[in-house]
Amino acid sequence: MKPVLLVILVSLLALTTVTKGGSTDDKAGKRTASLLLPIPKKYENSTGISLFFEGKISHDPEAWLQCRMVNRTNSSIYFEGIATDYPLYRIQTWDGKNWNEYGMGWCSLAMKSIELPLNKSTVFEFLAPRNSSAFRVGVKLADPKVRGAGGNLPTIWTEKIEKRKD
Repeated sequence: MKPVLLVILVSLLALTTVTKGGSTDDKAGKRTASLLLPIPKKYENSTGISLFFEGKISHDPEAWLQCRMVNRTNSSIYFEGIATDYPLYRIQTWDGKNWNEYGMGWCSLAMKSIELPLNKSTVFEFLAPRNSSAFRVGVKLADPKVRGAGGNLPTIWTEKIEKRKD
């Protein structure tokens, strides 16, 4: 199969998977709104925009982990993603001296600017990076007027996450 045809097929499959639960803006808007969560008491003293590691959510060989993004600013923030619970996140691994990009690939076909209103939070899941004992997760803020994760806007990072053997 030619590479171009393969890319087109994979893109169509990704689009079908993303839109299967509801392809209209109305349904997607309702889905996004339903994933906006109150800020848990343990994060009430946080300030600004924060990203917290909440732990492991599965015990299968592929370790699914969860983070929570909290907006304690005085206005909505925006980040690039597919839905409130599916941001375009980054992972960096720690080699003892430096942070290194983990090298994940994202298809930007369904990406858009996602709003997280003030005093709300959202959670998302991700796979732990292999072959690294420490890492961090980041979400780049986006400009809602520009498609793409806006050049000079910061990335919000978790603290360093140490893998445990359990």
